[in-house]
Amino acid sequence: MAVFLISAKNDDAQLEANIATFPKEDVLLLDKKQWLIAADATARQLSERLGITVASSPSSESVPPVKTSAAVFSIGNYYGRHSSEVWEWLKLKMEKA
Repeated sequence: MAVFLISAKNDDAQLEANIATFPKEDVLLLDKKQWLIAADATARQLSERLGITVASSPSSESVPPVKTSAAVFSIGNYYGRHSSEVWEWLKLKMEKA
């Protein structure tokens, strides 16, 4: 399982709705318009699953597209200062990778 940072330029109710389709334990809201998501996917696959980009071959699992610009970053390392909740969540999810 990989960990990703999703960073949106603007508020987008559809993006929030698409993120809500993931299991709650695999999503952590970092800040307004920024989430951590743990998923068995590539950054491109996650972007398509969130409706940020359109899949080259849409499937029955396609979600409504979002209106805002957003980026998906795969996390390989992390460092800094944040709440203990963030560090505990990252440690748990990164150990599963």
